[in-house]
Amino acid sequence: MADVKKGVSAKGMSLDVFDASAPELIKDLAGTVAYIGVKHYEMTPEAANKLGIDIALAFAEQAGGTQVYIPITLSVKISSRDIKMYEKFDGSNHLQLAREFGCSVAWVYSIVKRVQKSEQDKNQPKLF
Repeated sequence: MADVKKGVSAKGMSLDVFDASAPELIKDLAGTVAYIGVKHYEMTPEAANKLGIDIALAFAEQAGGTQVYIPITLSVKISSRDIKMYEKFDGSNHLQLAREFGCSVAWVYSIVKRVQKSEQDKNQPKLF
């Protein structure tokens, strides 16, 4: 979510409901939910902000007092952009895909490898 600004949610509306000591994770969660609500679900900024704040507060209450570790692994859902890149991959077009998707060639290699592993895992039963 590169275009989501910290502490700001849908259409630039402030998340000042949180005091200064609120964890960044909670503020960022509220802002991200609000941003997605407006951008992808056609919510009004006001409704999206309320949803973002409600979800962030519920998460804070549920996970409060614990350390939260969010790994970046294959268990995290692969984005539709990554799947599109993988589908366009022909074995020799790394540079073209990097330009098309606005990332480095090394990142294209990484995405192709990750999506390929995910696809193999889906189609191959675990032995143990």
